[in-house]
Amino acid sequence: MFTKTVINCLMFLVAYKQFHSTETALLKVHNDISLNIDTGKVTALALLDLSAAFDTIDYSVLPDRL
Repeated sequence: MFTKTVINCLMFLVAYKQFHSTETALLKVHNDISLNIDTGKVTALALLDLSAAFDTIDYSVLPDRL
């Protein structure tokens, strides 16, 4: 069950697909949520902001480590 869920999620990655964008991803999420609510399914959306994680990187050391 978990593997099927992960595969389904990976199918909709849009970062490197031609003619796809964050707008495409947002429309897909909105559509999925709307369809689930219309059919009476419990729906939740969890968002994670990782942008602050990159503030802790010492960029002067980074080229040496790569």
